[in-house]
Amino acid sequence: MTLYYITYELRNKEKNYSLFYNSIKSIGSDSCQCMTNVWLVYSNLKHSDIYNRLKPLIEDSDNLLIGATSYDNIAGWVSSDTINFLKRNNSLTQ
Repeated sequence: MTLYYITYELRNKEKNYSLFYNSIKSIGSDSCQCMTNVWLVYSNLKHSDIYNRLKPLIEDSDNLLIGATSYDNIAGWVSSDTINFLKRNNSLTQ
């Protein structure tokens, strides 16, 4: 299981991006929206597979960045929900 961060800028204020958000939530075994435009997701998919699922749901003017990380490589000041998400899933990546 890999811990991915997914970050984006969605520029079209007229577009309904609910399918995009729902797809992020369904990519892996658990997900957490840790900041307005940042999600953490535990998934068995490759980063390219995640990209291929999400890219068709956004527009060419939007931005999307997906990267792999690990529990040991994260530092920051985040909500207790995000901390609990990371703690409860830490054993998945070890």
